[in-house]
Amino acid sequence: MSISRQLRRFRNRLTPRHVINLCFLIVFIFTTILFWWQGNLLRQGYETNQLHQVDYVTAQLQGRMQYRIDNLRFLRNFMTFSLQSAPSQHQQEMIKQEIARIRHQDTWSIDPSDTEGQPVFGVNPQRLTGVSPLFRASDDEQLTREFNALFRLRSLLPLIDVTPFRQPRVYYVSRAGFYFSAPQPKNSDQIEKIYRHMIAQPYFTQLTQSTDPMRIPYWTHIYNDLSDGLIITASLPIDYNNQWMGVISMDFTVEKLRQYLLGSAPSNSGGIYLLFDNRFRSITSTDPSWFRGKYFTPEQQQILKTRIGQKRQGTVRIGTRFITFSKMNNTNVTLIHIQTLPQGIHSEYGRLSLLLTALWLVFAILLLAARRIILRLIDNMEGLQEKLSWRASHDAMTRMLNRAALFQKGKEMAAKERKSQRTLAVIQMDLDHFKRVNDRYGHQIGDQTLIYAAEIIRSSVRTQDLAGRVGGEEFCILLPATNRSQASEIAERIRTNLANSPLKTEDGKSLRITASLGVVGSEESNSYNIEHLQLIADRRLYRAKAGGRNRVCSEGELGELNQPQQ
Repeated sequence: MSISRQLRRFRNRLTPRHVINLCFLIVFIFTTILFWWQGNLLRQGYETNQLHQVDYVTAQLQGRMQYRIDNLRFLRNFMTFSLQSAPSQHQQEMIKQEIARIRHQDTWSIDPSDTEGQPVFGVNPQRLTGVSPLFRASDDEQLTREFNALFRLRSLLPLIDVTPFRQPRVYYVSRAGFYFSAPQPKNSDQIEKIYRHMIAQPYFTQLTQSTDPMRIPYWTHIYNDLSDGLIITASLPIDYNNQWMGVISMDFTVEKLRQYLLGSAPSNSGGIYLLFDNRFRSITSTDPSWFRGKYFTPEQQQILKTRIGQKRQGTVRIGTRFITFSKMNNTNVTLIHIQTLPQGIHSEYGRLSLLLTALWLVFAILLLAARRIILRLIDNMEGLQEKLSWRASHDAMTRMLNRAALFQKGKEMAAKERKSQRTLAVIQMDLDHFKRVNDRYGHQIGDQTLIYAAEIIRSSVRTQDLAGRVGGEEFCILLPATNRSQASEIAERIRTNLANSPLKTEDGKSLRITASLGVVGSEESNSYNIEHLQLIADRRLYRAKAGGRNRVCSEGELGELNQPQQ
C-alpha cells in the first residue's frame, strides 16, 4: 500500500473530534512541561537557598569554635615558649623541692597553696611502667622545664576569656605521668584512674609524631567522659627539642555545643539543626525536645551517612523531609538541617510552588472545560449536519430516500454487485387510483396513504435493500444479490401486505390500498445501469396496470429498451 493511499485513509478516519482532542492534548502536554520547568527552577532555587542557609550557620558555628581553637593554639604556643625558656634560679629550686617531695609517692598533687593556679596531679612512674607505650619517664631537667611551663600556663588560663563560664574546659596531659585538669579528683585513688583514662583516649593516642606529623588540631568523635558526660575534645600536641611532651586539650560538652548552635542558627530558619560526629552519632540539636534517634531510623541514617561520605555538602530527600548537610572544616562535626513538608510549604519557595501548582490546576480545568464546550459545539454541528444531510437525501413525508439519493446509492450498489458478479434487481411500484383517494378523501388522507405505503414497504423488504419515493405515488426498490425470480417474490409480498392491511382513517373508516409493481433483474439485459433497469421495471409496472392493477409483472419483451452494458 502506497504512502499517499495510507495518508488518504488516515484523513478519512480523522474526525473533527480527533483533531480537537489531539490539539488539546498537545497544548496540555506543552503547558505542563512549561509548568514543570518553572517548578524545577523553583526546586533548584529552594535547594540553593537551603545550602546557603546551612553555609551561613556552618560559618557562624565554625567561627565560634575556631575562636576556642585559636585560644588553644595560643596556649600551646605559650607553653612551647615556656619550655624553651629556662626557669629562674628561685623557680628551679622550688620545683626541685616539689619533685623531691613527690618522687616516692604513688599519687601526688601540687596544690594552689604551694604555687599559683589550680592543682597538678600525678602518678609515680613505676606504677605506669608497661601501662602504655606512649608513657615516657623524664629526667629531672626535663621535669623541671615541663613543670615550669605548666605552672606558667595554669596561671594564664583565667586571663584568656573575660567570661570564664563560657570557656570550655582546658587541660594538659603529660607523657611523664602527670596532668593538669578540672574538676579535681575526689580522692587519691581517682588520680591514677583519671590519668590512665586520659592517656587511653584518642585525643592523646592520635597525636604522636608519626600519627600527626603536621601537628594540627585533632577532633574526637563524641564520647562519654568520666566527669562531664558526652563531650567532643579538640587537642594539640606539645613538642620540645623534637620530642613529644604531651597534649593540651579543650573539651566541648553537648550543652556547650548546643549553645553555640543556638547562637549560630537564625530564629526563622523553618527547620531543625543537628550536629553529628564523624561516626554519624548525633551530638545535639536546636530542638528542645530532641533525643538521639528521634529523626532518623537506622536505615535512614545509613542512607544519609553514605551521602555525606560522598561529598562535603549537599542535599537529600528522605520521605517528606528535605535534608541539607555541610561538613565543618578541620573538625569531625557535620551540620544537618531538616525541613519537613509543612515547614517547606510555609517558606517563600513553598508558597510560590503552591501558587504555581494552583495556576496549573486552574489552567488544566479551564482547558478541559474549553475542550468540553468545543466538543459539544462540534456534536451540535455534526447533529445539525446529519439532519441537513438526511433532509437532502430523504423524503420528508415518507422518510424514505428521495429520487436523487436513491439513484446515487443505487449506482454505488450496482458497481459493487457488478464487481462481485452478482445479480441486481429493481422493483418499480405505483399506488392504484391514488388520485381518487385525494379527490374523495382529501390530501390529508392522501398523505397518510403514502406514509402507510412506505411503512408496508419497509417492513416487507430486507435490511440490505434500498427503497425510495421517486414520484408522487411511485416507489422504487433496489435489491442487491437478487435475481428476477427472488425480486418477484419480494414484490408479491409487498403487494399482499398492502392489499391485506387496510388503512384506518381518523373517522374509523377502513381504506383498502392496492399497488401495481414491475420487476426486472440485471441478468435479463446483462446491464447494471440503474436508470435503464428502472425504466424496464416502470414499463412492466404499466403492463401490470393494464392487466387490471393490484398485481406484479416481471415479464415482457425488452425490445428497444435493451442497452449495452454500462
